[in-house]
Amino acid sequence: MSFQQVIGALKSRKVDPVYVMVGQEKYLQKEFEKHLIEAVIGSKEEVNDFNWVKIDLEEWTLEDAMVEANTVSFFSEPKVIWIKNPAFLSSERGKREENGQVLLDYVHSPAEGVVVVFDCDFEKLDGRKKLVKDLKKVATLVDVGVADERTVTTYVKDYVRQAGYAMDRQVLQVFLERINYELSKAMNELDKIFLFVGETDKITKHDVETVVVPSLDNNIFHLTDFVMTKRLDKALALYRTLV
Repeated sequence: MSFQQVIGALKSRKVDPVYVMVGQEKYLQKEFEKHLIEAVIGSKEEVNDFNWVKIDLEEWTLEDAMVEANTVSFFSEPKVIWIKNPAFLSSERGKREENGQVLLDYVHSPAEGVVVVFDCDFEKLDGRKKLVKDLKKVATLVDVGVADERTVTTYVKDYVRQAGYAMDRQVLQVFLERINYELSKAMNELDKIFLFVGETDKITKHDVETVVVPSLDNNIFHLTDFVMTKRLDKALALYRTLV
């Protein structure tokens, strides 16, 4: 199931009992968390220590987490068990091994009204492990990996349009180069641009260049280009900016 399909299901209040969120794209992580809260709890303001339980597997064991998942909420309300640092699902060496069978037992018979999320803030699962293979068959995988250029471009276009603004192709390209096609950075910078332009519905190149500081990679590329083409005044100005 793609990320958009997962979000679409949550918007329709179709919630699965166990999610495995894999990847390091902060914007997508926050989007999944936001829509899960809306689908299970209602709103961010209604989140509390009883309906949103955070468990860090650097401090808890997996067995402890599964006991918590099977514990009835004090107020008999739906709850989310958000499990961080499940290193046993990664290929990282030297981490504590967990009793994977207790996880599989739970996944095959999940507690009613409880949603368990494994927050795998690493690049990918270790597909060589039998536990991971078995988990993939029964849990819902949420891909929040770093977005490619095409995906970032699509997200930016949609975000700008839904906010009621217009950005032509040339301006879009300048913006994407300045944020180095990083999705999380793009969303943060767009919100700044919206504030900057105010009620004006068209975003210009001047707006982008005024608000968005170019990424280091982008700056170094331009510095090299200025030196190679002997535009020393621009090269010196950019060098001073970098310093």
